[in-house]
Amino acid sequence: MNQQLVFVALYETTLSLLFGLLTLYWALKIVDKLILKQDSLRSIQEGNLALAIFKGALVLSIFLMTQNSIEPSVQALKVMVLSSNKLKAGMLLIAFAYFIVFYLVSLVGSLLLILISLNVYVTATKDIEELQEIKNKNVAVSVLLSFVIVGITIFIRPAFDNLITSFVDFSGLTRYEQPESNRTAPTPRIRP
Repeated sequence: MNQQLVFVALYETTLSLLFGLLTLYWALKIVDKLILKQDSLRSIQEGNLALAIFKGALVLSIFLMTQNSIEPSVQALKVMVLSSNKLKAGMLLIAFAYFIVFYLVSLVGSLLLILISLNVYVTATKDIEELQEIKNKNVAVSVLLSFVIVGITIFIRPAFDNLITSFVDFSGLTRYEQPESNRTAPTPRIRP
C-alpha cells in the first residue's frame, strides 16, 4: 500500500465532501437569487412540485459542472507526490490553490452556461413564460425545462472539463523531483 496515494485519495474525498456541501449551499442561494428571483423554499414547502423539480435540476447541473474542479487538483498533487516519492506541505498548498482557482472558475462558468442556456431556450419559446409557469405549479413545463438544462449540462461538460484541466502545467509540477543522485539505480555488488 502506497501511503502517499492513500493520502491523495483522502485529500480528494475531503475536498469532495466539504466543497460538495458548500456547492449545495451556494447553488441553492444562487438559483433563488439569479434565476428564480424568489425564496423558493416557502413555495416548495407549500407543495410546488414544479418549482422543486426545476430547482433540483439546476442544482444538479451546477454540481455536474463544478465537480470537475477536483480532478486537476488531485492529479497535480499525485504528480508531485509520485515524482518525489514523498508528501510535503508545499505540495498540498499548491494542489489546494489549484483547486480553489478551478472551483471558482467552474462555479462561475457553470452559472454562466446555465444562465445562457436558459435564456436562449426561453427566448426561443416566445409563446410561453416558463419561469412563471413553473411558479404557477406547471409540472410539465418544469420537467421539460429541467431536462433541457440537464441535457445541455451533460453535452457541455466534457469540453468544460478539458478547459479546466488545460490550465494545469503538469510538467512544471515535477520540480519536487528527487535529486539526480537519488534517482540512479544502485549498482550490483559482485562478490569474488
